[in-house]
Amino acid sequence: MSAGNWSLLWEVRAPEAPFASYLFGTMHVRDRRAFRQEALILQKIDACTAFACEYDLDLADSDLPDKPFHLPDGRVLNDYLPARKYGRTRMALLKATGIDIGHYRRLRPSIILQLLGEQVLAADRPLALDAYLWHYAREAGKELVGIETFAEQLELLQSLPVEPQVRSLAAVARNFASFRRQLMHLAACYEKGDLQRLYQLSRRQAGGARKSLLLERNRIMAERLDPLLRNHSLFAALGAAHLGGQKGVLRLLKLKGWKVKRVEG
Repeated sequence: MSAGNWSLLWEVRAPEAPFASYLFGTMHVRDRRAFRQEALILQKIDACTAFACEYDLDLADSDLPDKPFHLPDGRVLNDYLPARKYGRTRMALLKATGIDIGHYRRLRPSIILQLLGEQVLAADRPLALDAYLWHYAREAGKELVGIETFAEQLELLQSLPVEPQVRSLAAVARNFASFRRQLMHLAACYEKGDLQRLYQLSRRQAGGARKSLLLERNRIMAERLDPLLRNHSLFAALGAAHLGGQKGVLRLLKLKGWKVKRVEG
């Protein structure tokens, strides 16, 4: 995909509106490739009066209890796997990443998978892209907005069934090379700004949780962005997977009458 097809940043404007707003598809990584259009993104943030992320990242950074991230009913990971399979999974991941999941056995497998993913991609920057932009906007004096609440994020996490997550973790342990290739492909698609491919990959990874992880959240975010966009010149940074597709935030905003135009990188 050429630079001219980079499609992660979109101008959103009401007909005859005196100001523009922007939607930007982010990726929660510290890999330098995600920061390819940093200068352009900061320029557009500077042009807006308010900045939004999926939720208030200051709350996520505050001292919260670990319990929302824990498995239910005081259970631990090895309660979900036979002893030998748990041992093989633990040793395979330790060998592949240096991470001993025994230290994280109280955590939900989706959180452990995030930790494993962070071992694959480079940590070139001190903050992940979305966190970096949030902190930049705060230092620039922008009004900060969480589109969803952090409580809603935790509720969603807790609503996801544990067993499919356990199966995914065991599958990653069996073939970590495949997991690595998938993440590297995802990062390459993000660097190219291939929004449609990012949507397809994320849709596939969400599996049976696609409705709650993507589609329902897309609907909620579009509903909440609508009044925000009417009242502010807003820069909104959302996970790139939420923008594309027939039920993505961009199309949902178009259906509400917003004019949406790609900003070339």
